[in-house]
Amino acid sequence: MGSVERKGEVEALCLGPDEWCVLAPDKRRDALIEASRAAYAKIPHAFCDVSDREVVLRLSGPEALTALTTGIARDIESMEVGSAARTAFDTATVILWRDDENSFRMDVWRSFLPHVRALLDLAQAEFAAGL
Repeated sequence: MGSVERKGEVEALCLGPDEWCVLAPDKRRDALIEASRAAYAKIPHAFCDVSDREVVLRLSGPEALTALTTGIARDIESMEVGSAARTAFDTATVILWRDDENSFRMDVWRSFLPHVRALLDLAQAEFAAGL
């Protein structure tokens, strides 16, 4: 769990023993859905397009890790570069991707976006004030 596999433009994240999150450009959508249908006879599964459910926030720079710790209780610093995990940002379930030492992506459900953004904006204001 937490491992990310990449092949070209497609990323697959193992979220649990039997749960994966697959990211791909829109142009690959139909091919992935068709491949899922073709594999169903040998590997029963549910393959759902949730591309409109989430918004991706990108956080980068020397304060990105600190900004994320304002809402995430887990030890983000120990996350390996190239890994990802489902976690909670305050009360919102998110998927956090660590792309580089100081570069993260956070997939947030649209309904939680105003709450998450408000907390991140507050953290940014505190950094600007030197707190």
